[in-house]
Amino acid sequence: MADSKTYSILLIVDGRDITNATHNEQWNTCAVALGALTRRNKDVVSLGENAVLLSLTHGLQGVFEALGLVGSLKYKSTVLTEDTEWHESPMVNVGS
Repeated sequence: MADSKTYSILLIVDGRDITNATHNEQWNTCAVALGALTRRNKDVVSLGENAVLLSLTHGLQGVFEALGLVGSLKYKSTVLTEDTEWHESPMVNVGS
């Protein structure tokens, strides 16, 4: 029986280090490049300037591209094995 699960990889690049000019430049370049990747590859969804969701439905090309863009920056990733369900909540104003 074939596996009917949908697999994705959540990739999050660690935060920028504004005290390190080289790291900050690499981080900015990576953020711009990941944004461009999400616009040209429908299997890659932007979740913020440092996070993408990479669908594995059509292979690993998006994963290879994203990791190439990350370069030497530190990142975290996890494999998601179910269809992603998005839930939105209203904007909450914290503090007055």
